[in-house]
Amino acid sequence: MASESKPGTQFTKIAASLVGGLVLYKLWSKVANRDPNIRIQSLHVYPVKSLKGFEVDSWPISKYGLKYDREWMIYNVKSKRFVTQREVHKLALVKAELIRDVNNDRIVTGIKLSAPNTDSIIVSIVKNENDKNKVENITLWKDKVTGTDQGDKIAEWLTNYINNGR
Repeated sequence: MASESKPGTQFTKIAASLVGGLVLYKLWSKVANRDPNIRIQSLHVYPVKSLKGFEVDSWPISKYGLKYDREWMIYNVKSKRFVTQREVHKLALVKAELIRDVNNDRIVTGIKLSAPNTDSIIVSIVKNENDKNKVENITLWKDKVTGTDQGDKIAEWLTNYINNGR
């Protein structure tokens, strides 16, 4: 038995196809007629994930993107999970700056953190990973990451700043 379609069904399908095709054409014409040149309005580097960064006019690129951008993060030692501004709103006020080598400004030797109503802190970057400072299985969204702990001095500074006023 041949399938029978209801009256007007074919017309509805054709009209829907025409409307869908028209929508796709309009979208494509907007994209196709755009200026292919990319313009960057501003460029920011955030050395520590979830902290304030800084604006730059130009910046070196690494194989992962902007060099030193989000190369460090704050994590909770107990939960082994990274900490965000969504959880700790005060982090939005902490500014991270990179300290550069005096002889070669392409080499970063330390990080300076500053926040309102507290003394700034400068720490040397720990680059050499060993059994004492290696941290593993830190949850970063859905991924597990490994890193190098930057020491008790900066951890205490952050803990004191976060807990101040609680």
